Amino acid sequence: MSSAHLQIVHYLLKYSHKKKIFLVDFGCGDGYLVNFLPKNRLKKYVGLDINLNSIRTAKLKFKNDKTYCYKHLTRGTTDYFLKYSSLDAIILVGVLQYLTPKEIKLLFSQAKLALAPNGLLILSCASDHFLYKCFNAYNLISPHQFISKSMVTRLFHTSGLEILEATEKGLLFTPIFSNILAVFFDSIDFLLCRKKGSLGLFGRLGRKLMEPVIRWEYHLPINFGYTLFIVGKVK
Repeated sequence: MSSAHLQIVHYLLKYSHKKKIFLVDFGCGDGYLVNFLPKNRLKKYVGLDINLNSIRTAKLKFKNDKTYCYKHLTRGTTDYFLKYSSLDAIILVGVLQYLTPKEIKLLFSQAKLALAPNGLLILSCASDHFLYKCFNAYNLISPHQFISKSMVTRLFHTSGLEILEATEKGLLFTPIFSNILAVFFDSIDFLLCRKKGSLGLFGRLGRKLMEPVIRWEYHLPINFGYTLFIVGKVK
C-alpha cells in the first residue's frame, strides 16, 4: 500500500538529518518504495529480498542508475546486513509479520551493527489485535503473523535503539482492504494474469481505488489500527 510507504518516507525525512542518505530497504519487493523517495536525498539505495522474481523486476526498472542496487537473499540466510557498517537507515515495510521470532531477533542484532551513529531503523507491520486477526482472510493466500507492539518495542530497547515514534494507523478501512478485499483482487491476478515479481493488473487497480480512503484514515488522530509504525535511532 502506498500510504504505508509514504508514511515510512515521511518518518525517514523527518528524523534523518543527513543531506544524502545511505539506506537498505529490507524486503524491497520490486522496489516500490523508490517511487516515493526523493532522489536528491539518496546517496545509495540497496534493496534486499528473498523473491528472485521481484529482484529481477526491480533491476530492470533501474538498470541504468547506479544509485539503486538490488540483491537477492537466499532463503534461510543469516547474513542480512553484515556487509554494512555505516548505514543511515534500514527500512522494513510490512516485513516482520513474515519472519520467524528467531529471524526477527537476528535482524535487530545485525541492524544495530550495520547502522551508523544516529542511524534509523524504520518499520511497519501488522499490529497484533484480536479483532483484525478474526477477519484475516489474506492469510489464506500469504500466511503471516501479527506483531505485538510490546514485543517490538522491547527489541528496540534491548538492541540499543531509542524509540522516536511508535504509533498505529488504519483503524477500519485499512484492515478491510488488507484482510478481505485484497484477497479478491490478488486472486483474480493469480487466476487470469499472474505476473511474477510484482503486483498484477487487478492488484494494482484495487490498491489505487482504496488509496485515497486509506490515506485519509492515516491522518485521523487515533493511535490504534491495523498497521504499526515504529522509528528507532542508534543511541
